Amino acid sequence: MKWLPRSKKSLLLLIPVVLLAGGLIYFIIWTGNKNDSALDKAGSQNQVKEVKVTDIILALKENASLKQFGDFMSATDLSTKLVANATGATPKLVLFAPSNAAFKGTDVTPLASTPEPAKEELRLYHAAIFYPSAEGVAPDLTLSDGQKITTLAGRELFVSKSGSHFVLTDAKGRTSKVDLIYLKDDKGNRLYYIDSVLLLQ
Repeated sequence: MKWLPRSKKSLLLLIPVVLLAGGLIYFIIWTGNKNDSALDKAGSQNQVKEVKVTDIILALKENASLKQFGDFMSATDLSTKLVANATGATPKLVLFAPSNAAFKGTDVTPLASTPEPAKEELRLYHAAIFYPSAEGVAPDLTLSDGQKITTLAGRELFVSKSGSHFVLTDAKGRTSKVDLIYLKDDKGNRLYYIDSVLLLQ
């Protein structure tokens, strides 16, 4: 027992050392918990977020980053495509909107020089309509793994899941990642942001 202090004075000197060591251990544990919490918050950001807007078409026109896609869609009279069913229920519109940057990575020709039939298809290729049932029940517009979506141009897109994101694939195997943030308007229509242009099949 020779390591024990031989006087009360020496024992008192050990107290600050013990307190300092204990404080250091607590700081390490607290810092570790703080980092874990930060990681948890970062992970929670990888969640789908719904943004409410008044009108999808209006929101599209007002979004500068979607101007090129908006130019294609603005020439299409969507009202002629939205035919109510027998009960008078109107279908829901879904837009998959590529950004201006996405258009830069494609060989899509300007709208003015595109042949008329191709223009019509290209305008509607990224739009889909979900028709309500005969009873007027609104369809579920939530994307799901393995889902098949028919666009207004009569083309089919396949939905798959990759991590926290959904991916659209066309008949030629071209893919586009769907952003986790989407817009939903008062009528239930939706706009999903995608990172590439799915061209005509």
